[in-house]
Amino acid sequence: MEKRVVLIGAGITGLSAAYELQKHAHHHPLSTLLLESSQRLGGKIFTDVEEPFRIEAGPDSFLTSKPHAYDLCQELGLGAELLGTHPQFKRIYLFCNGKLRPVPEGMNTLIPTRIWPFLSTSLLSPAAKIRIALDLFLPRGSDEDETVAEFFRRRMGAEMVDKLVDPFLSGVYAGHSEELSLRSTLPQIHSLEKSHRSLLLGMFRQKASSSPSSEKTNFMTLKSGLGTLVYTLASRLRPGSILLGSRVKSVTSSGTGYRVSLEDGKVLAAEAVLLSTPAYESCQILKELNPTLSQHLENIPYTSSATVTLAYRHSEVKHPLDGFGFLIPRSQGKTILGATWTSTKFPGRTPEGYVLLRCFLGGSGREEILQREDHEIFQAVRKDLECTLHLTANPFLKKVYRWFRGNPQYKVGHDHQLKEIEEKLKQHPGLFLAGAAFRGIGIPDCIRQGKEAAEKILEQEVGESRGFR
Repeated sequence: MEKRVVLIGAGITGLSAAYELQKHAHHHPLSTLLLESSQRLGGKIFTDVEEPFRIEAGPDSFLTSKPHAYDLCQELGLGAELLGTHPQFKRIYLFCNGKLRPVPEGMNTLIPTRIWPFLSTSLLSPAAKIRIALDLFLPRGSDEDETVAEFFRRRMGAEMVDKLVDPFLSGVYAGHSEELSLRSTLPQIHSLEKSHRSLLLGMFRQKASSSPSSEKTNFMTLKSGLGTLVYTLASRLRPGSILLGSRVKSVTSSGTGYRVSLEDGKVLAAEAVLLSTPAYESCQILKELNPTLSQHLENIPYTSSATVTLAYRHSEVKHPLDGFGFLIPRSQGKTILGATWTSTKFPGRTPEGYVLLRCFLGGSGREEILQREDHEIFQAVRKDLECTLHLTANPFLKKVYRWFRGNPQYKVGHDHQLKEIEEKLKQHPGLFLAGAAFRGIGIPDCIRQGKEAAEKILEQEVGESRGFR
Protein backbone atom coordinates (compact mmCIF):
# COMPACT_ATOMS: atom_id res chain seq x y z
CA MET A 1 0.00 0.00 0.00
CA GLU A 2 1.35 3.41 -0.98
CA LYS A 3 2.31 5.73 1.88
CA ARG A 4 1.39 9.43 1.59
CA VAL A 5 3.97 11.95 2.80
CA VAL A 6 2.94 15.60 3.03
CA LEU A 7 5.71 18.19 3.20
CA ILE A 8 4.74 21.68 4.34
CA GLY A 9 6.93 24.54 3.13
CA ALA A 10 8.77 24.69 -0.21
CA GLY A 11 11.92 26.49 0.86
CA ILE A 12 15.25 24.82 0.24
CA THR A 13 14.67 22.42 3.20
CA GLY A 14 11.33 21.16 1.95
CA LEU A 15 12.53 20.93 -1.66
CA SER A 16 15.61 18.96 -0.59
CA ALA A 17 13.48 16.57 1.45
CA ALA A 18 11.02 16.04 -1.40
CA TYR A 19 13.87 15.42 -3.84
CA GLU A 20 15.50 12.90 -1.51
CA LEU A 21 12.22 11.05 -0.98
CA GLN A 22 11.43 10.85 -4.68
CA LYS A 23 14.96 9.63 -5.42
CA HIS A 24 14.17 6.53 -3.39
CA ALA A 25 10.50 6.17 -4.37
CA HIS A 26 11.23 3.13 -6.55
CA HIS A 27 12.40 1.27 -3.42
CA HIS A 28 9.56 2.48 -1.17
CA PRO A 29 5.84 2.57 -1.97
CA LEU A 30 5.21 6.23 -1.14
CA SER A 31 3.90 9.40 -2.75
CA THR A 32 4.91 12.93 -1.79
CA LEU A 33 3.02 16.19 -1.89
CA LEU A 34 4.83 19.48 -1.24
CA LEU A 35 2.62 22.35 -0.08
CA GLU A 36 3.65 26.01 -0.24
CA SER A 37 1.50 28.86 1.05
CA SER A 38 2.97 31.50 -1.30
CA GLN A 39 3.12 31.55 -5.08
CA ARG A 40 6.90 31.16 -5.16
CA LEU A 41 9.34 28.34 -4.38
CA GLY A 42 12.60 28.74 -2.49
CA GLY A 43 11.75 30.72 0.64
CA LYS A 44 14.51 33.29 1.20
CA ILE A 45 16.39 32.12 -1.90
CA PHE A 46 15.19 34.49 -4.59
CA THR A 47 17.11 35.61 -7.69
CA ASP A 48 15.49 38.72 -9.15
CA VAL A 49 16.34 39.44 -12.79
CA GLU A 50 16.70 43.12 -13.68
CA GLU A 51 18.55 43.01 -17.00
CA PRO A 52 21.45 43.09 -17.30
CA PHE A 53 21.73 42.16 -13.59
CA ARG A 54 20.77 39.13 -11.54
CA ILE A 55 20.10 40.27 -7.98
CA GLU A 56 20.05 37.99 -4.94
CA ALA A 57 17.27 39.23 -2.67
CA GLY A 58 18.21 36.80 0.11
CA PRO A 59 21.43 34.79 0.50
CA ASP A 60 23.97 35.35 -2.28
CA SER A 61 26.15 32.26 -1.75
CA PHE A 62 26.76 29.15 0.34
CA LEU A 63 29.65 27.82 2.40
CA THR A 64 31.62 24.94 0.91
CA SER A 65 33.18 23.92 4.25
CA LYS A 66 29.75 22.36 4.83
CA PRO A 67 29.51 20.16 1.72
CA HIS A 68 25.77 19.64 1.38
CA ALA A 69 24.94 22.51 -1.02
CA TYR A 70 28.03 22.00 -3.17
CA ASP A 71 27.43 18.24 -3.38
CA LEU A 72 23.76 18.74 -4.27
CA CYS A 73 24.68 21.13 -7.08
CA GLN A 74 27.06 18.52 -8.46
CA GLU A 75 24.42 15.79 -8.16
CA LEU A 76 21.90 17.92 -10.03
CA GLY A 77 24.32 18.52 -12.90
CA LEU A 78 25.00 22.15 -11.97
CA GLY A 79 28.75 21.73 -11.64
CA ALA A 80 29.48 23.96 -14.65
CA GLU A 81 27.25 26.64 -13.09
CA LEU A 82 29.25 26.85 -9.87
CA LEU A 83 31.03 30.17 -9.41
CA GLY A 84 33.70 30.89 -6.81
CA THR A 85 34.72 34.20 -5.30
CA HIS A 86 37.31 36.49 -6.86
CA PRO A 87 40.71 34.80 -6.55
CA GLN A 88 42.55 38.09 -5.92
CA PHE A 89 40.28 40.42 -3.93
CA LYS A 90 39.41 38.45 -0.80
CA ARG A 91 39.68 41.09 1.89
CA ILE A 92 36.87 42.34 4.08
CA TYR A 93 36.78 45.90 5.42
CA LEU A 94 35.50 47.30 8.69
CA PHE A 95 34.25 50.87 9.03
CA CYS A 96 35.83 52.34 12.14
CA ASN A 97 36.45 55.95 13.21
CA GLY A 98 35.40 57.40 9.88
CA LYS A 99 37.44 55.09 7.66
CA LEU A 100 37.23 51.69 5.98
CA ARG A 101 40.03 49.55 7.37
CA PRO A 102 40.92 46.05 6.10
CA VAL A 103 40.29 43.16 8.45
CA PRO A 104 43.64 41.36 8.89
CA GLU A 105 44.17 38.55 6.38
CA GLY A 106 43.51 35.16 7.89
CA MET A 107 40.96 36.56 10.35
CA ASN A 108 37.77 35.86 8.41
CA THR A 109 36.92 33.12 10.91
CA LEU A 110 37.00 35.68 13.79
CA ILE A 111 40.21 34.04 15.00
CA PRO A 112 43.67 35.10 13.76
CA THR A 113 45.42 32.43 11.68
CA ARG A 114 48.29 34.58 10.36
CA ILE A 115 50.68 36.32 12.73
CA TRP A 116 52.07 39.30 10.79
CA PRO A 117 48.73 40.66 9.42
CA PHE A 118 47.35 40.44 12.95
CA LEU A 119 50.32 42.23 14.53
CA SER A 120 50.51 44.97 11.87
CA THR A 121 46.82 45.89 11.60
CA SER A 122 45.70 49.36 12.66
CA LEU A 123 42.19 48.07 13.25
CA LEU A 124 43.00 46.82 16.76
CA SER A 125 44.83 48.69 19.50
CA PRO A 126 48.09 47.28 20.94
CA ALA A 127 46.22 46.47 24.15
CA ALA A 128 43.58 44.52 22.19
CA LYS A 129 46.27 42.50 20.40
CA ILE A 130 47.91 41.58 23.71
CA ARG A 131 44.50 40.63 25.14
CA ILE A 132 43.74 38.40 22.13
CA ALA A 133 47.14 36.71 22.45
CA LEU A 134 46.33 35.80 26.07
CA ASP A 135 43.97 33.19 24.62
CA LEU A 136 47.07 31.03 24.23
CA PHE A 137 47.30 30.67 28.01
CA LEU A 138 43.68 30.74 29.20
CA PRO A 139 42.03 27.55 30.50
CA ARG A 140 38.91 26.03 29.00
CA GLY A 141 35.62 27.50 30.13
CA SER A 142 32.79 25.63 31.79
CA ASP A 143 30.29 23.67 29.71
CA GLU A 144 27.53 26.20 30.47
CA ASP A 145 25.88 27.79 27.45
CA GLU A 146 26.90 31.44 27.05
CA THR A 147 26.38 34.24 24.59
CA VAL A 148 28.82 34.76 21.73
CA ALA A 149 29.85 38.08 23.30
CA GLU A 150 30.49 36.53 26.71
CA PHE A 151 32.61 33.81 25.14
CA PHE A 152 34.81 36.07 23.03
CA ARG A 153 35.06 38.67 25.78
CA ARG A 154 36.30 35.93 28.10
CA ARG A 155 38.81 34.59 25.60
CA MET A 156 39.86 37.64 23.57
CA GLY A 157 38.58 40.82 25.20
CA ALA A 158 35.94 43.53 24.74
CA GLU A 159 37.53 45.34 21.78
CA MET A 160 37.47 42.11 19.76
CA VAL A 161 33.74 41.80 20.46
CA ASP A 162 32.94 45.40 19.51
CA LYS A 163 35.05 45.65 16.36
CA LEU A 164 34.82 42.17 14.84
CA VAL A 165 32.52 39.69 16.56
CA ASP A 166 29.33 41.76 16.83
CA PRO A 167 29.53 43.16 13.25
CA PHE A 168 29.99 39.60 11.97
CA LEU A 169 26.96 38.34 13.93
CA SER A 170 24.88 41.29 12.68
CA GLY A 171 25.88 40.77 9.05
CA VAL A 172 25.48 36.98 8.90
CA TYR A 173 22.77 36.21 11.48
CA ALA A 174 21.01 39.60 11.79
CA GLY A 175 21.57 39.06 15.51
CA HIS A 176 23.25 40.59 18.53
CA SER A 177 26.33 38.94 20.01
CA GLU A 178 25.02 39.75 23.50
CA GLU A 179 21.99 37.52 22.89
CA LEU A 180 22.99 34.68 20.57
CA SER A 181 24.17 31.35 21.98
CA LEU A 182 27.73 30.40 21.09
CA ARG A 183 26.97 26.66 21.29
CA SER A 184 24.05 26.88 18.86
CA THR A 185 25.12 29.73 16.59
CA LEU A 186 28.85 28.97 16.26
CA PRO A 187 29.17 25.30 17.25
CA GLN A 188 32.52 25.01 15.46
CA ILE A 189 34.02 27.70 17.72
CA HIS A 190 32.54 26.02 20.79
CA SER A 191 34.10 22.72 19.72
CA LEU A 192 37.44 24.42 19.09
CA GLU A 193 37.78 25.43 22.73
CA LYS A 194 36.68 22.03 23.97
CA SER A 195 39.13 20.19 21.71
CA HIS A 196 42.18 22.47 21.81
CA ARG A 197 41.62 24.73 24.87
CA SER A 198 43.10 27.75 23.00
CA LEU A 199 41.24 29.08 19.96
CA LEU A 200 44.50 30.35 18.45
CA LEU A 201 46.25 27.01 18.85
CA GLY A 202 43.22 25.16 17.52
CA MET A 203 43.01 27.31 14.38
CA PHE A 204 46.75 27.01 13.69
CA ARG A 205 46.53 23.23 14.03
CA GLN A 206 43.49 23.01 11.77
CA LYS A 207 45.14 25.23 9.17
CA ALA A 208 48.28 23.10 9.21
CA SER A 209 46.31 19.88 8.66
CA SER A 210 43.98 21.21 5.95
CA SER A 211 44.68 21.13 2.24
CA PRO A 212 43.17 23.86 0.02
CA SER A 213 40.90 22.78 -2.83
CA SER A 214 41.70 24.00 -6.32
CA GLU A 215 38.06 23.77 -7.41
CA LYS A 216 36.35 25.34 -4.41
CA THR A 217 36.43 28.71 -2.72
CA ASN A 218 35.04 29.16 0.77
CA PHE A 219 31.89 30.78 -0.64
CA MET A 220 30.30 29.77 -3.94
CA THR A 221 27.19 30.62 -5.90
CA LEU A 222 25.67 29.79 -9.30
CA LYS A 223 26.37 31.86 -12.39
CA SER A 224 22.71 32.36 -13.17
CA GLY A 225 21.78 32.88 -9.52
CA LEU A 226 20.89 30.69 -6.56
CA GLY A 227 17.32 30.52 -7.83
CA THR A 228 18.67 28.02 -10.38
CA LEU A 229 19.20 25.52 -7.56
CA VAL A 230 15.58 25.95 -6.44
CA TYR A 231 14.05 25.45 -9.85
CA THR A 232 16.38 22.60 -10.80
CA LEU A 233 15.30 20.77 -7.64
CA ALA A 234 11.65 21.44 -8.42
CA SER A 235 12.08 20.16 -12.00
CA ARG A 236 13.27 16.81 -10.65
CA LEU A 237 10.07 16.25 -8.68
CA ARG A 238 7.13 14.31 -10.03
CA PRO A 239 4.70 16.53 -11.99
CA GLY A 240 1.80 17.59 -9.80
CA SER A 241 3.65 16.93 -6.52
CA ILE A 242 3.98 20.65 -5.68
CA LEU A 243 0.98 22.80 -4.80
CA LEU A 244 1.56 26.55 -4.56
CA GLY A 245 -0.88 28.85 -2.80
CA SER A 246 -1.82 26.05 -0.38
CA ARG A 247 -1.73 27.37 3.17
CA VAL A 248 -2.02 24.72 5.90
CA LYS A 249 -4.33 25.52 8.78
CA SER A 250 -3.64 22.56 11.05
CA VAL A 251 -2.20 19.07 11.38
CA THR A 252 -4.14 16.72 13.64
CA SER A 253 -4.08 13.01 14.45
CA SER A 254 -6.21 10.61 12.45
CA GLY A 255 -5.96 6.95 13.37
CA THR A 256 -2.47 5.80 12.41
CA GLY A 257 -1.72 8.98 10.48
CA TYR A 258 -2.53 12.67 10.24
CA ARG A 259 -5.14 15.02 8.82
CA VAL A 260 -3.64 18.04 7.06
CA SER A 261 -6.32 20.74 6.88
CA LEU A 262 -5.87 23.59 4.41
CA GLU A 263 -7.34 27.05 4.77
CA ASP A 264 -9.41 26.54 1.61
CA GLY A 265 -11.26 23.71 3.34
CA LYS A 266 -9.46 20.76 1.75
CA VAL A 267 -8.31 17.94 4.02
CA LEU A 268 -5.45 15.61 3.14
CA ALA A 269 -4.64 12.28 4.76
CA ALA A 270 -0.99 11.44 5.39
CA GLU A 271 1.01 8.75 7.15
CA ALA A 272 3.98 11.13 7.56
CA VAL A 273 4.23 14.92 7.72
CA LEU A 274 7.32 17.13 7.53
CA LEU A 275 7.07 20.80 8.49
CA SER A 276 9.90 23.02 7.26
CA THR A 277 7.98 26.24 7.79
CA PRO A 278 9.25 28.96 10.18
CA ALA A 279 8.82 27.97 13.82
CA TYR A 280 6.10 30.59 14.39
CA GLU A 281 4.06 29.09 11.53
CA SER A 282 4.66 25.49 12.64
CA CYS A 283 3.56 26.60 16.11
CA GLN A 284 0.11 27.58 14.82
CA ILE A 285 -0.24 24.50 12.61
CA LEU A 286 0.51 22.11 15.52
CA LYS A 287 -1.36 23.97 18.29
CA GLU A 288 -4.35 21.62 18.26
CA LEU A 289 -2.22 18.47 17.95
CA ASN A 290 0.16 19.26 20.84
CA PRO A 291 -0.11 22.63 22.65
CA THR A 292 3.14 22.05 24.57
CA LEU A 293 5.11 21.32 21.42
CA SER A 294 3.50 24.39 19.87
CA GLN A 295 4.65 26.53 22.80
CA HIS A 296 8.26 25.36 22.48
CA LEU A 297 8.19 26.32 18.80
CA GLU A 298 6.76 29.72 19.68
CA ASN A 299 9.70 30.24 22.04
CA ILE A 300 12.16 30.34 19.12
CA PRO A 301 12.49 34.07 18.37
CA TYR A 302 12.87 35.72 14.97
CA THR A 303 14.08 39.09 13.77
CA SER A 304 13.52 40.99 10.54
CA SER A 305 16.05 42.28 8.02
CA ALA A 306 16.31 43.74 4.55
CA THR A 307 18.71 43.86 1.63
CA VAL A 308 19.09 46.91 -0.59
CA THR A 309 20.83 46.52 -3.95
CA LEU A 310 22.14 49.51 -5.89
CA ALA A 311 23.79 49.66 -9.33
CA TYR A 312 26.27 52.31 -10.47
CA ARG A 313 28.61 52.91 -13.34
CA HIS A 314 32.12 51.96 -12.29
CA SER A 315 33.40 55.44 -13.11
CA GLU A 316 31.10 56.90 -10.44
CA VAL A 317 32.67 54.89 -7.59
CA LYS A 318 35.90 56.28 -6.10
CA HIS A 319 36.74 53.29 -3.89
CA PRO A 320 38.60 50.45 -5.67
CA LEU A 321 36.16 47.89 -4.21
CA ASP A 322 39.08 45.50 -3.81
CA GLY A 323 37.35 42.98 -1.59
CA PHE A 324 34.10 41.28 -0.66
CA GLY A 325 32.66 44.31 1.14
CA PHE A 326 32.55 45.80 4.60
CA LEU A 327 30.92 45.56 8.03
CA ILE A 328 30.00 48.34 10.46
CA PRO A 329 30.13 47.95 14.28
CA ARG A 330 27.08 49.12 16.22
CA SER A 331 29.22 51.69 18.00
CA GLN A 332 29.62 53.62 14.72
CA GLY A 333 25.93 54.57 14.73
CA LYS A 334 25.09 53.83 11.07
CA THR A 335 21.85 52.51 9.59
CA ILE A 336 23.34 49.78 7.42
CA LEU A 337 25.07 46.75 8.95
CA GLY A 338 27.46 46.49 6.03
CA ALA A 339 27.58 45.84 2.32
CA THR A 340 28.72 43.25 -0.20
CA TRP A 341 30.51 44.42 -3.33
CA THR A 342 28.76 41.86 -5.51
CA SER A 343 30.52 42.88 -8.71
CA THR A 344 33.90 42.16 -7.09
CA LYS A 345 33.00 39.18 -4.92
CA PHE A 346 31.77 37.12 -7.86
CA PRO A 347 33.51 38.02 -11.12
CA GLY A 348 31.40 37.99 -14.25
CA ARG A 349 28.08 38.56 -12.47
CA THR A 350 27.74 42.16 -13.76
CA PRO A 351 28.45 43.69 -17.18
CA GLU A 352 31.83 45.32 -17.61
CA GLY A 353 31.84 48.92 -16.47
CA TYR A 354 29.12 48.47 -13.85
CA VAL A 355 29.14 48.03 -10.08
CA LEU A 356 26.55 46.26 -7.95
CA LEU A 357 26.40 46.94 -4.19
CA ARG A 358 24.23 44.99 -1.74
CA CYS A 359 23.56 46.57 1.67
CA PHE A 360 22.13 44.94 4.80
CA LEU A 361 19.73 46.57 7.25
CA GLY A 362 17.59 45.67 10.25
CA GLY A 363 18.32 42.77 12.55
CA SER A 364 18.07 42.51 16.31
CA GLY A 365 17.32 45.90 17.87
CA ARG A 366 17.32 47.65 14.48
CA GLU A 367 14.10 46.47 12.87
CA GLU A 368 12.37 49.87 12.82
CA ILE A 369 13.99 50.80 9.51
CA LEU A 370 11.92 48.14 7.70
CA GLN A 371 8.71 50.02 8.53
CA ARG A 372 9.81 53.07 6.55
CA GLU A 373 8.89 53.80 2.94
CA ASP A 374 11.28 52.68 0.23
CA HIS A 375 12.46 56.22 -0.52
CA GLU A 376 13.34 56.74 3.15
CA ILE A 377 15.32 53.51 3.24
CA PHE A 378 17.22 54.47 0.08
CA GLN A 379 17.95 57.90 1.54
CA ALA A 380 19.41 56.34 4.71
CA VAL A 381 21.48 53.86 2.67
CA ARG A 382 22.84 56.57 0.37
CA LYS A 383 23.82 58.67 3.39
CA ASP A 384 25.84 55.76 4.82
CA LEU A 385 27.44 54.97 1.46
CA GLU A 386 28.50 58.60 1.12
CA CYS A 387 30.15 58.35 4.54
CA THR A 388 31.81 54.96 4.02
CA LEU A 389 32.63 54.90 0.29
CA HIS A 390 32.42 58.65 -0.48
CA LEU A 391 29.81 57.64 -3.04
CA THR A 392 27.60 60.60 -4.03
CA ALA A 393 26.25 59.50 -7.43
CA ASN A 394 22.62 58.55 -7.94
CA PRO A 395 22.20 54.79 -8.55
CA PHE A 396 20.49 53.97 -11.84
CA LEU A 397 18.98 50.84 -10.30
CA LYS A 398 17.78 50.34 -6.72
CA LYS A 399 15.85 47.49 -5.15
CA VAL A 400 14.76 46.83 -1.57
CA TYR A 401 13.73 43.39 -0.26
CA ARG A 402 12.20 43.09 3.19
CA TRP A 403 12.35 39.81 5.12
CA PHE A 404 9.89 40.17 7.99
CA ARG A 405 10.57 37.59 10.70
CA GLY A 406 12.99 35.97 8.30
CA ASN A 407 15.90 35.32 10.66
CA PRO A 408 15.63 32.77 13.51
CA GLN A 409 17.73 33.68 16.53
CA TYR A 410 19.54 30.93 18.44
CA LYS A 411 19.56 32.51 21.87
CA VAL A 412 21.09 31.02 25.01
CA GLY A 413 19.16 27.86 25.87
CA HIS A 414 18.33 27.07 22.23
CA ASP A 415 19.80 23.56 22.54
CA HIS A 416 17.58 22.89 25.58
CA GLN A 417 14.55 24.09 23.58
CA LEU A 418 15.41 21.60 20.82
CA LYS A 419 15.64 18.73 23.30
CA GLU A 420 12.17 19.59 24.60
CA ILE A 421 10.82 19.66 21.04
CA GLU A 422 12.43 16.32 20.29
CA GLU A 423 10.84 14.75 23.37
CA LYS A 424 7.39 15.99 22.38
CA LEU A 425 7.83 14.71 18.82
CA LYS A 426 8.31 11.19 20.17
CA GLN A 427 4.60 11.27 21.02
CA HIS A 428 3.81 11.64 17.31
CA PRO A 429 5.47 9.00 15.09
CA GLY A 430 5.56 10.18 11.52
CA LEU A 431 5.76 13.90 12.39
CA PHE A 432 9.02 15.68 11.57
CA LEU A 433 10.47 19.18 11.82
CA ALA A 434 13.40 20.65 9.91
CA GLY A 435 14.72 23.98 8.73
CA ALA A 436 16.57 27.13 9.70
CA ALA A 437 14.84 27.40 13.08
CA PHE A 438 16.62 24.35 14.45
CA ARG A 439 20.24 23.43 13.65
CA GLY A 440 21.79 25.82 11.18
CA ILE A 441 20.47 28.76 9.17
CA GLY A 442 22.69 28.47 6.08
CA ILE A 443 21.76 26.82 2.78
CA PRO A 444 24.01 23.77 3.41
CA ASP A 445 22.50 23.29 6.89
CA CYS A 446 18.95 23.45 5.55
CA ILE A 447 19.73 21.01 2.73
CA ARG A 448 21.29 18.64 5.28
CA GLN A 449 18.24 18.85 7.55
CA GLY A 450 15.87 18.21 4.65
CA LYS A 451 17.88 15.19 3.55
CA GLU A 452 18.09 13.80 7.09
CA ALA A 453 14.34 14.22 7.58
CA ALA A 454 13.70 12.33 4.33
CA GLU A 455 16.04 9.55 5.45
CA LYS A 456 14.12 9.23 8.72
CA ILE A 457 10.83 9.04 6.87
CA LEU A 458 12.27 6.26 4.73
CA GLU A 459 13.68 4.52 7.82
CA GLN A 460 10.29 4.73 9.51
CA GLU A 461 8.89 2.91 6.51
CA VAL A 462 10.80 -0.12 7.76
CA GLY A 463 10.26 0.69 11.44
CA GLU A 464 13.76 1.87 12.32
CA SER A 465 13.47 5.52 13.39
CA ARG A 466 11.33 8.44 14.44
CA GLY A 467 11.77 12.04 15.53
CA PHE A 468 14.03 14.75 14.19
CA ARG A 469 17.70 15.64 14.34
